Amino acid sequence: MRFVIYSLLTYFLLTFYTSKAQKQASLWYFGRNNGLDFSDTPPKIITNGALNTSEGCATIADQEGRLLFYTDGMSVWDRTHKQMPNGRGLKGHWTSTQSAIIIPKPGDESIYYIFTADEGGYENLPNSGIHYSEVNMCLNNGFGDVVAATKNTFLYKPATERLSAVFHVNRTDVWVMTHEWGSNRFLAYLVTEQGVSGQPIISHSGSEHEYLTQNRIGYSNTIGEMKFSPNGKKLALAVQGQNLAQVFDFDATSGIVSNPVTLSEGFSDDPLLKPYGISFSANSKLLYVGASESRKIYQFNLAAGSAQTICESRYSIDAEKIPYYSVYGLQLALNGKIYVNQPNEHATYAGVIHDPDKPGLACRFNSQEINPGNTHNFYTWACFPNFISSYFDADPYITYQKACENTLYNFTIQNNLAVTTVEWQFGDTTTSEASNQSTELAPVHHFSKPGIYSVHARVSLTDGSVQELEKKIIVSPAFSLGNDTLLCNGESLLLDVSSQQGVYRWQDGSAKSTFTVKQSGVYWVDICTNGCSTRYTIEVTYERPLEVNLGADQIICDDKPVLLSAHTKFASLYTWQDGSTNASFIIYTG
Repeated sequence: MRFVIYSLLTYFLLTFYTSKAQKQASLWYFGRNNGLDFSDTPPKIITNGALNTSEGCATIADQEGRLLFYTDGMSVWDRTHKQMPNGRGLKGHWTSTQSAIIIPKPGDESIYYIFTADEGGYENLPNSGIHYSEVNMCLNNGFGDVVAATKNTFLYKPATERLSAVFHVNRTDVWVMTHEWGSNRFLAYLVTEQGVSGQPIISHSGSEHEYLTQNRIGYSNTIGEMKFSPNGKKLALAVQGQNLAQVFDFDATSGIVSNPVTLSEGFSDDPLLKPYGISFSANSKLLYVGASESRKIYQFNLAAGSAQTICESRYSIDAEKIPYYSVYGLQLALNGKIYVNQPNEHATYAGVIHDPDKPGLACRFNSQEINPGNTHNFYTWACFPNFISSYFDADPYITYQKACENTLYNFTIQNNLAVTTVEWQFGDTTTSEASNQSTELAPVHHFSKPGIYSVHARVSLTDGSVQELEKKIIVSPAFSLGNDTLLCNGESLLLDVSSQQGVYRWQDGSAKSTFTVKQSGVYWVDICTNGCSTRYTIEVTYERPLEVNLGADQIICDDKPVLLSAHTKFASLYTWQDGSTNASFIIYTG
């Protein structure tokens, strides 16, 4: 029994860093070859993307902010902007509002799920509804590929074009939310270390997203963004065809949506026409709704109190009077600003709300903030990339990266504020007191044995606040193929690695979770998980059959016993025809 651990690619090597923000949302690819890089201040315009879409899209980077892949819900491009070999034919659509969202699998940094929403409901078409596909970054030489066995796994229809996601209250699992077409049903799917739950949590809340409008099919009622607040306590959506915008309470423990507040009623002098874009401020206290036909952005103060006072807090941000200006998708960025698109060939700018945490005029909207000049045109895009809303949360929490070695963990604090000090307690009581604690910003801890550990961190922030954080860590026992084994001829040995998540590769190139041994040799399997590949090895030896000579056939006389001996130093068990087990057998003829 042997195993060797090694990194798949230096691209996935764990690095120990002190950055606090969720850099998974630092790169945006959208529209017609458009992009923004938020690792720079101000964000840098990037034009090397392969995307060409009118609406929904999604991008994901790693925790260092390095691009992994992006998608329009139909095709998937890797970090070199090449289409993944199996990365076409996903069941989103280039004109679906939130065609895709990318969810990392908890506990496995190699696996990502792409959830897709088809265009406009269309329940009778083969691509319709909500699906998900799995991307494994161990495939395609580390550039990633869509796993054929799980590609376009069906979840639900008829569904609207709305997809949003937020962390579970445990800050590990992820809720993915969609909405049924023709009802007021929300469907929340939980993504855990076991994968995607096929059974959604269903909530009946708010208005129906109508299937019929004046006896016509209400496709436009499937259109409009849905977003969670960064702190995971609110959910808001726009229904373009019904001129409807609502905000709800969300329970990140149970997945239940409740307490709707309708934001689009009671303003006959300034109606909210064709709402599309939705975004919360970083502090989750203000909500912004972009109305495409009103050509305005509406701000609502969710901390105002009752449903009535929230509606009465409405502030209208008039669009700059530039030709053909309209308002569609809104997206909060890591810098705390909200970006506003303007999908028209005459509008080559992107707008920005500079201080969205501030009510009224103090939010500072500029419709021409991002100007690509003559080098690029931001024409024809209605949506920025779709992200897990928790990436923009200001509240700190513990995250970790699991190294190739099973018991080695790299911890850090994710936060959009600067951390001054952290006092760690790893809950590893069987080790020394000094090893069980740390004051480093990003410590590395080697857990002494498998088990469940409660990791605590006392975090001091630059705003003077101190927060106590906790994270449960499950350290699994080490895996092996078993001890080296001796078999007899005719026997076989089944090697089974199905209990281990990852991509398998056996010594003969096969990729199944089992391998049957039928002859002597050294057998191994590489299992790629979390960007690292571990090789497990076992040696199997077959003994040649023992040759025992009982002598020549003979004729014996009456009353004369004959002794037959099968003794050999290689044998440990003997069985004769009468069931006796001695090394010799005496024949009596009398």
